This record gives sequence, structure tokens and C-alpha cells, in this order.
Amino acid sequence: MFPLDDGQMGDVVWTGQITATPSVTTPQIRQINIFANEVQAQVSATQSMLDDMPDIESWLMDKINDKFYRNLNTTYVAGDGASKPKGFLSYSAWSTPSTIAGQTAVYQANAIEQVSSGVSDNISADGIKCLQAALLEEYQNNAVWIMKRMTWEVVTTLKDGVGRYLVNPNTVALQQGLDLMLLSRPVVFGNDMQTIAANSLSIAYGDFKRGYTIVERLGMRILRDPYTATPQVLYKAFRRVGGEVTNFQAIKLLKCAA
Repeated sequence: MFPLDDGQMGDVVWTGQITATPSVTTPQIRQINIFANEVQAQVSATQSMLDDMPDIESWLMDKINDKFYRNLNTTYVAGDGASKPKGFLSYSAWSTPSTIAGQTAVYQANAIEQVSSGVSDNISADGIKCLQAALLEEYQNNAVWIMKRMTWEVVTTLKDGVGRYLVNPNTVALQQGLDLMLLSRPVVFGNDMQTIAANSLSIAYGDFKRGYTIVERLGMRILRDPYTATPQVLYKAFRRVGGEVTNFQAIKLLKCAA
């Protein structure tokens, strides 16, 4: 179980020396359960192959581990929560989000704020800036952007009315060794983010270490079975993993307008 901060405390008040202290809103906390579900893979190799190529077993384990990580990354982004982690794209939206026009968002538990891109079927510079501004100051220092590579291409080719790039080319990491940056925060490629289209959630921004919690029991385990399918040696790999959003203020999503 994990504690969930589900409400802000009321403002502190200044009082005189003999003034009674008024009550303020008490912060709320509740607990959520993150269940560790099992993900499995079973592969095989012949005993002759294992005898002739001693490194094949290590190579096979690396392949399994890589496949697990890629699958888990997908579920952390887009998983539906049915016997698997629930991805941050799978939560409902706040009823009152921030807008480019300056509308103030209203917090909702068990939902993530979706900021409109401001343009139909696409993203805009104003929408990106609004998305960053929607994140509270306490999460900005460790915030990152997550998007597809092709979305990053669209971002870096946004132009003003006279054809000048809005993203400074010096921040696009054209030079070897530089990290991708957007509005002074790092950019991470995530192929499981949605492709730019009407109503798509194409860019995420936030402090994911504080916003999303992953639980895992014991890491990857392997059962080696040389008997059931002789002359094949079976390898059954499994991991018990869970994941959910545990801070609904720490992650924001950009939604392309319809």
C-alpha cells in the first residue's frame, strides 16, 4: 500500500499576540494498493546448441530481459491496468484543465490534467508553453518531456510567421554529446506515446519519479527445464511488476485539439 497525498492544506494565517487561531483545511491522505502482476516468457534451445555454443544461454537471457523491459515500458505509458500496470495515459482527464487563455485548473484525484494544444490535429508552441506552466513549481526542477521521435521533429520545426524556427537550433543537440532540451528541460523519446492526431495525448511533461510508482518483486527469475521437451531445454522467465500514478499533480499531458 502507498500513501497518496490527496488534498492541499489550507493557507497559514497571521495572527496577533492574543488573537485566536482559526482552523484551516486539513490535508487529506489515503492509501492505494499497487498489485504486482506476473509477466512471463518461455523460450527454448536444443541441448546440442547449448553444448556447442556456451555463450548462447547468456545471449538468450539478455534477449528475454530486453523484451521484458520494452514491454514494461509500454505498460507504464499505456497499460490499461487489467492484470498489468496502469499507464499514465490511461487515466481520465481533469474536468477543468489549464488553458492558453489563462484558465486555472481544478485538481481531481485519480485523473491527470490534459492541456489542450490549441490547434486542431496538431501541437503548437503556445500549447507546449501552457503545458509546462501547468506543472506546479515544486515539480519543475526534475521534470522531463516525453514524446515520440516524430513528435520531437514537429516541435523542432515549429516556425513563426516569417519562417524562423521557434526552438533554438543550439538546444536541439545537433552537436555530439548534447542532451535534447526543450524550454530548459530534458526531452526523452518514448515510442509508446501517441502519434499527433485529433484528441491524441502526444506529449507528457512532469516529475515522473514523484508522479509514478513502480513495484517489483525479486526481479527477473528463470526456471530451466531440460526434461519436459527433450531434446529442447525450456527457459521460463517471469517477473512480478505493478505500476500506477501516485501523485496526480506531478504529471501533465498535452492533448491535441479535435
